[in-house]
Amino acid sequence: MVDTQLSRVNLNVGAGKSMIFTLPPLLQLPGEGEGGKCAATLSLVISPLIALMESQVEALNARGIAAAVINSHQSPQQRQTVESELLLQEQGGVQVLFLTPEMAASPSFQRLGSELYRQDRICLVAIDEAHCVSHLFHNALEG
Repeated sequence: MVDTQLSRVNLNVGAGKSMIFTLPPLLQLPGEGEGGKCAATLSLVISPLIALMESQVEALNARGIAAAVINSHQSPQQRQTVESELLLQEQGGVQVLFLTPEMAASPSFQRLGSELYRQDRICLVAIDEAHCVSHLFHNALEG
């Protein structure tokens, strides 16, 4: 993970996978940004578990780590608010964004994700509970 290679991490429930999502934007790993630090400060976490994502966002925000969620239980206005805040903020805003797979595949997030990538804001993309979302990747490869 530190050398920007693709990594697969298998850990039991409660073993600290969430730390993997939150550390990279906080550590400012070596990269191409100012002073040799990674310019990107945003982790994208794709997970099908809405209740878990919402509790992780609450816990991170309570610890001073800016986190947000985009999921299908939100109204279109709530999702648009999060998307707008991400586009308007400078580096140092939301550090961890949780998304459900269907929201990550949505046209609005495809535009947002492309813009965040263009701005060099994404330092990590994590797929949590990958066994639950593997069919999406299979379908994407066939399509």
